Amino acid sequence: MPRVSLTAPCGSRPLFLKPLKNTKFSLLLLALSGACSPDKPAERAVYTKAPNPPPAVSPFLGTKTDDTLVTYAWETESCRFTGRYNPRRYSKEQLDNVQKLLFGSASLQADAMVYRLSDVQKLSLDTLTVEYTRRIALYRAMQVVPQPTWLMLKKQAIREMEEDYQAKKITIQAFADPAILLTVSHPSGCSRYVQGLAAHNDSLTLRDWKNYVDEQVKREKKLSGGPESYSQRYNEEYNTAERLLYAKVELLTFGWWNCVNQSIHRVEPTEKTYRQFQQLFVGVKSECDDVD
Repeated sequence: MPRVSLTAPCGSRPLFLKPLKNTKFSLLLLALSGACSPDKPAERAVYTKAPNPPPAVSPFLGTKTDDTLVTYAWETESCRFTGRYNPRRYSKEQLDNVQKLLFGSASLQADAMVYRLSDVQKLSLDTLTVEYTRRIALYRAMQVVPQPTWLMLKKQAIREMEEDYQAKKITIQAFADPAILLTVSHPSGCSRYVQGLAAHNDSLTLRDWKNYVDEQVKREKKLSGGPESYSQRYNEEYNTAERLLYAKVELLTFGWWNCVNQSIHRVEPTEKTYRQFQQLFVGVKSECDDVD
């Protein structure tokens, strides 16, 4: 009797069996053998499509939904401005600090100038130093918009404050003891006002005072043609018992200080700098007062 070949489970060798009398069992085997074929694997891998990755978010700009513009307002002497900025690029604190550098002053408020003899007693080196210590710390810690223009502006403001402090400190000390002017460096040309004071030489002090007054008389004559009031005040002060004190006030406040003050590197923003500040915003609007 011929043998019957049945197909074994996929991947194994065929089985050769004798004919079976049990018809139902034979049909079952045939059905199982037909379940496998070369183009129908026993198991099929199931693949699930991976979700699309989230869109890349720039830590600088953010997405459109996060890129919300914020309104910012500032003022000058005669105008008021509003604009909008991206808070992901810079903060309100940084903008406030840039505005302070642009429209404020890095010079110290404590005074080193004397206009009347009674003002000499009001000079205070301690007051000047306390203000300087507090403000210089604030300026050094100041966070500005991280762009070269504003970082340089901050550096210039710190330099101005340091130079302003040193000049005022020396001036205050010189009112107490002018000899200190011999121990510090100062711009060339300024020493001519204080040679007599620094040497404690009364005659030289009065000479320096007269030379300064003559300079101012010539200057006023060129500007207004009327130097008589200046000369008159000098004559009145010279003919008093306090003429050396008047000479000190005139020479240190108007001669020495004005000369040294011109050498201080002051922060002087240009029109270009102001335009760069406005370029930090979009949709800038302005409202200015009428100037007669």
